[in-house]
Amino acid sequence: MSMPPNDPDDEATVTEDMYIKMCDDIERDMGDIESIEPIDVLLRHDSKLTLWKVKYRKSEFKAFWGISFDSKTLKIQDVMVQW
Repeated sequence: MSMPPNDPDDEATVTEDMYIKMCDDIERDMGDIESIEPIDVLLRHDSKLTLWKVKYRKSEFKAFWGISFDSKTLKIQDVMVQW
C-alpha cells in the first residue's frame, strides 16, 4: 500500500486524515502494533526515507514501512507499507 498525496497542489504532503485512514485499514487487517524496529534512514538531496519493521498482533508476519519526509519542513511526502 502506498499513500502519495491525492492533490498535486497540497505541497506534495500526506495529510493527517490520509495517514489515519491508512493506519485504520492496516489495523483492521493486521491488529494492533506489537513492536516497531527501525531499519535505516536514507538521506536524499531534499528528503529522507525512514525504514521500519513492524509486528502486528493478528499476524505472524512483519510489515515493512517506508516513510518519506521533506528535509526542510519534515512533512510526510509518502508512506509505503508492505506485508
